[in-house]
Amino acid sequence: MKIIATADLHGDLPDPRILPKADVLVIAGDVLPDDYHFPYRDVIGSTRVQRQGWWFEHVFIPWLTEVKSIKPDNLEGVWEKRYKSIIFTPGNHDFFFQAMLPDGIRKRLPNNVFYLSESSETIDGIKFFGAGWNCTRGWAFCLDEESHIERLQNVPKDVDVMIIHGPPYVAAIDELHVHYMSPALGLWVGRQLNLKAFICGHIHEAYGQYQVGSTPVHVVSRKDRNYKDVNKFVEIDI
Repeated sequence: MKIIATADLHGDLPDPRILPKADVLVIAGDVLPDDYHFPYRDVIGSTRVQRQGWWFEHVFIPWLTEVKSIKPDNLEGVWEKRYKSIIFTPGNHDFFFQAMLPDGIRKRLPNNVFYLSESSETIDGIKFFGAGWNCTRGWAFCLDEESHIERLQNVPKDVDVMIIHGPPYVAAIDELHVHYMSPALGLWVGRQLNLKAFICGHIHEAYGQYQVGSTPVHVVSRKDRNYKDVNKFVEIDI
Protein backbone atom coordinates (compact mmCIF):
# COMPACT_ATOMS: atom_id res chain seq x y z
CA MET A 1 0.00 0.00 0.00
CA LYS A 2 1.25 3.47 -0.88
CA ILE A 3 0.30 6.33 1.45
CA ILE A 4 0.68 10.05 0.79
CA ALA A 5 0.79 11.85 4.14
CA THR A 6 0.61 15.50 5.17
CA ALA A 7 -0.54 17.56 8.16
CA ASP A 8 -0.93 21.12 9.41
CA LEU A 9 -2.73 22.53 6.38
CA HIS A 10 -4.42 25.20 8.53
CA GLY A 11 -7.07 25.79 5.88
CA ASP A 12 -4.65 26.14 2.95
CA LEU A 13 -5.80 23.21 0.85
CA PRO A 14 -3.36 22.17 -1.89
CA ASP A 15 -4.43 22.07 -5.51
CA PRO A 16 -5.50 18.43 -5.98
CA ARG A 17 -3.43 18.27 -9.17
CA ILE A 18 -0.17 18.58 -7.21
CA LEU A 19 -0.97 15.70 -4.86
CA PRO A 20 0.91 12.51 -5.83
CA LYS A 21 -1.18 9.47 -6.63
CA ALA A 22 -1.40 6.72 -4.02
CA ASP A 23 -3.78 4.24 -2.46
CA VAL A 24 -4.51 6.36 0.63
CA LEU A 25 -4.19 10.06 1.44
CA VAL A 26 -3.60 10.82 5.14
CA ILE A 27 -3.99 14.26 6.76
CA ALA A 28 -2.72 14.12 10.35
CA GLY A 29 -4.58 17.02 11.91
CA ASP A 30 -4.81 20.82 11.89
CA VAL A 31 -7.02 20.70 8.84
CA LEU A 32 -9.16 23.77 9.55
CA PRO A 33 -8.26 27.47 9.32
CA ASP A 34 -7.66 29.24 12.62
CA ASP A 35 -10.02 32.00 11.56
CA TYR A 36 -11.76 33.11 8.42
CA HIS A 37 -11.16 36.36 6.60
CA PHE A 38 -13.41 39.36 6.15
CA PRO A 39 -16.12 39.76 5.02
CA TYR A 40 -16.98 36.17 5.98
CA ARG A 41 -16.22 36.73 9.65
CA ASP A 42 -19.37 38.82 10.06
CA VAL A 43 -21.51 36.78 7.68
CA ILE A 44 -20.71 33.26 8.85
CA GLY A 45 -20.81 33.56 12.60
CA SER A 46 -19.42 35.16 15.71
CA THR A 47 -17.21 32.32 16.95
CA ARG A 48 -14.23 30.38 15.67
CA VAL A 49 -16.21 27.13 15.88
CA GLN A 50 -18.96 28.56 13.66
CA ARG A 51 -16.47 29.85 11.11
CA GLN A 52 -14.57 26.58 11.03
CA GLY A 53 -17.85 24.73 10.66
CA TRP A 54 -18.81 26.84 7.67
CA TRP A 55 -15.40 26.22 6.06
CA PHE A 56 -15.64 22.48 6.72
CA GLU A 57 -19.03 22.28 5.00
CA HIS A 58 -18.45 24.65 2.08
CA VAL A 59 -14.72 24.33 1.36
CA PHE A 60 -13.25 21.14 2.79
CA ILE A 61 -15.96 18.65 1.78
CA PRO A 62 -16.03 19.83 -1.88
CA TRP A 63 -12.21 19.64 -1.87
CA LEU A 64 -12.32 16.05 -0.61
CA THR A 65 -14.68 15.13 -3.43
CA GLU A 66 -12.40 16.73 -6.01
CA VAL A 67 -9.25 15.14 -4.58
CA LYS A 68 -10.66 11.65 -4.96
CA SER A 69 -11.21 12.12 -8.69
CA ILE A 70 -9.47 14.91 -10.58
CA LYS A 71 -11.60 16.67 -13.17
CA PRO A 72 -10.34 16.54 -16.76
CA ASP A 73 -8.98 19.74 -18.31
CA ASN A 74 -11.49 19.46 -21.14
CA LEU A 75 -14.76 17.74 -21.84
CA GLU A 76 -13.04 14.91 -23.66
CA GLY A 77 -10.68 14.18 -20.79
CA VAL A 78 -10.92 11.12 -18.56
CA TRP A 79 -11.61 11.51 -14.89
CA GLU A 80 -8.58 10.34 -12.88
CA LYS A 81 -9.13 8.49 -9.65
CA ARG A 82 -6.35 9.58 -7.27
CA TYR A 83 -7.06 7.75 -4.01
CA LYS A 84 -9.04 4.71 -3.00
CA SER A 85 -9.47 6.22 0.47
CA ILE A 86 -8.77 9.42 2.40
CA ILE A 87 -8.15 9.53 6.16
CA PHE A 88 -7.95 12.64 8.30
CA THR A 89 -7.68 13.27 12.02
CA PRO A 90 -8.23 16.41 14.10
CA GLY A 91 -5.47 18.56 15.56
CA ASN A 92 -5.02 21.14 18.28
CA HIS A 93 -6.31 23.99 16.06
CA ASP A 94 -9.46 22.09 15.04
CA PHE A 95 -11.94 23.40 17.60
CA PHE A 96 -14.94 22.66 15.37
CA PHE A 97 -14.04 18.96 15.38
CA GLN A 98 -13.74 19.04 19.17
CA ALA A 99 -17.18 20.66 19.46
CA MET A 100 -18.84 18.02 17.26
CA LEU A 101 -19.51 14.37 17.95
CA PRO A 102 -17.43 12.23 15.56
CA ASP A 103 -20.57 10.79 13.96
CA GLY A 104 -21.71 14.34 13.18
CA ILE A 105 -18.54 14.79 11.14
CA ARG A 106 -18.62 11.38 9.48
CA LYS A 107 -22.17 11.62 8.17
CA ARG A 108 -21.16 14.62 6.02
CA LEU A 109 -18.21 12.91 4.32
CA PRO A 110 -18.00 11.46 0.80
CA ASN A 111 -17.71 7.70 0.39
CA ASN A 112 -14.37 6.19 1.45
CA VAL A 113 -13.34 9.31 3.38
CA PHE A 114 -12.71 8.44 7.03
CA TYR A 115 -12.51 10.75 10.04
CA LEU A 116 -10.53 9.02 12.80
CA SER A 117 -10.89 10.46 16.29
CA GLU A 118 -9.89 7.77 18.78
CA SER A 119 -11.14 5.24 16.25
CA SER A 120 -9.81 2.84 13.66
CA GLU A 121 -10.45 1.83 10.06
CA THR A 122 -9.13 -1.13 8.09
CA ILE A 123 -8.32 -0.59 4.41
CA ASP A 124 -7.06 -3.48 2.28
CA GLY A 125 -6.00 -5.36 5.39
CA ILE A 126 -4.10 -2.42 6.94
CA LYS A 127 -5.55 -1.16 10.21
CA PHE A 128 -5.27 2.59 10.85
CA PHE A 129 -5.89 4.24 14.23
CA GLY A 130 -6.18 8.00 14.46
CA ALA A 131 -6.66 10.72 17.09
CA GLY A 132 -6.02 14.42 17.63
CA TRP A 133 -3.98 13.97 20.82
CA ASN A 134 -1.36 16.60 21.56
CA CYS A 135 0.37 18.22 24.55
CA THR A 136 -0.39 21.90 23.88
CA ARG A 137 -2.34 23.14 26.89
CA GLY A 138 -5.43 25.21 26.23
CA TRP A 139 -5.92 23.88 22.71
CA ALA A 140 -8.23 21.28 21.20
CA PHE A 141 -7.66 17.58 21.92
CA CYS A 142 -4.91 18.29 24.47
CA LEU A 143 -4.07 15.43 26.86
CA ASP A 144 -1.81 15.30 29.89
CA GLU A 145 0.49 12.33 30.34
CA GLU A 146 -1.92 10.37 32.54
CA SER A 147 -4.64 10.76 29.93
CA HIS A 148 -2.27 9.60 27.19
CA ILE A 149 -1.58 6.43 29.17
CA GLU A 150 -5.29 5.86 29.75
CA ARG A 151 -6.33 6.43 26.10
CA LEU A 152 -3.52 4.25 24.73
CA GLN A 153 -5.09 1.27 26.48
CA ASN A 154 -7.96 1.52 23.99
CA VAL A 155 -5.75 1.35 20.89
CA PRO A 156 -6.33 -1.92 18.99
CA LYS A 157 -3.54 -4.43 19.56
CA ASP A 158 -3.31 -5.17 15.84
CA VAL A 159 -2.97 -1.58 14.61
CA ASP A 160 -0.59 -1.19 11.67
CA VAL A 161 -0.50 2.61 11.23
CA MET A 162 -0.95 5.22 13.99
CA ILE A 163 -2.03 8.72 12.97
CA ILE A 164 -1.78 11.05 15.97
CA HIS A 165 -1.51 14.82 15.60
CA GLY A 166 1.10 15.31 18.34
CA PRO A 167 4.40 13.42 18.09
CA PRO A 168 5.65 10.88 20.59
CA TYR A 169 8.81 11.85 22.41
CA VAL A 170 11.70 11.67 19.91
CA ALA A 171 15.16 12.37 21.29
CA ALA A 172 16.41 13.60 17.91
CA ILE A 173 13.95 16.51 17.88
CA ASP A 174 15.29 19.77 19.33
CA GLU A 175 14.96 19.78 23.13
CA LEU A 176 13.31 23.21 22.90
CA HIS A 177 10.23 21.39 21.63
CA VAL A 178 10.15 18.69 24.30
CA HIS A 179 6.94 20.13 25.80
CA TYR A 180 5.17 19.46 22.48
CA MET A 181 5.94 15.72 22.62
CA SER A 182 4.47 13.00 24.81
CA PRO A 183 6.93 10.77 26.72
CA ALA A 184 4.10 8.32 27.46
CA LEU A 185 3.31 8.05 23.77
CA GLY A 186 7.02 7.65 23.02
CA LEU A 187 7.33 4.76 25.48
CA TRP A 188 4.23 3.11 24.02
CA VAL A 189 5.49 3.40 20.44
CA GLY A 190 8.92 2.12 21.47
CA ARG A 191 7.35 -1.09 22.79
CA GLN A 192 5.40 -1.87 19.63
CA LEU A 193 7.00 -4.55 17.48
CA ASN A 194 4.36 -4.75 14.75
CA LEU A 195 3.56 -1.07 14.22
CA LYS A 196 4.50 -0.30 10.63
CA ALA A 197 4.36 3.50 10.73
CA PHE A 198 3.52 6.42 13.03
CA ILE A 199 2.29 9.56 11.24
CA CYS A 200 2.03 12.92 12.99
CA GLY A 201 2.47 16.67 12.58
CA HIS A 202 2.14 19.55 15.06
CA ILE A 203 5.83 20.55 15.28
CA HIS A 204 6.23 22.13 11.85
CA GLU A 205 10.01 22.54 12.03
CA ALA A 206 10.48 18.87 13.01
CA TYR A 207 9.40 17.72 9.52
CA GLY A 208 11.22 14.50 8.68
CA GLN A 209 11.53 10.81 9.56
CA TYR A 210 12.73 9.52 12.93
CA GLN A 211 12.98 6.14 14.62
CA VAL A 212 11.35 5.16 17.91
CA GLY A 213 12.16 1.56 18.70
CA SER A 214 11.41 -0.39 15.55
CA THR A 215 8.78 2.10 14.34
CA PRO A 216 9.45 4.83 11.76
CA VAL A 217 7.92 8.11 12.94
CA HIS A 218 6.97 10.49 10.12
CA VAL A 219 6.44 14.18 10.99
CA VAL A 220 4.62 15.30 7.87
CA SER A 221 3.76 18.98 8.50
CA ARG A 222 3.05 20.84 5.27
CA LYS A 223 3.98 24.23 6.74
CA ASP A 224 7.25 25.42 8.19
CA ARG A 225 7.67 27.45 11.36
CA ASN A 226 6.53 30.59 9.52
CA TYR A 227 3.39 28.89 8.21
CA LYS A 228 4.67 28.71 4.63
CA ASP A 229 3.78 25.70 2.46
CA VAL A 230 7.32 24.46 1.88
CA ASN A 231 7.40 20.83 2.97
CA LYS A 232 6.76 18.05 0.47
CA PHE A 233 4.02 15.47 0.74
CA VAL A 234 5.48 12.32 2.29
CA GLU A 235 5.28 8.95 0.57
CA ILE A 236 5.09 5.93 2.87
CA ASP A 237 5.06 2.35 1.61
CA ILE A 238 3.39 -0.24 3.82
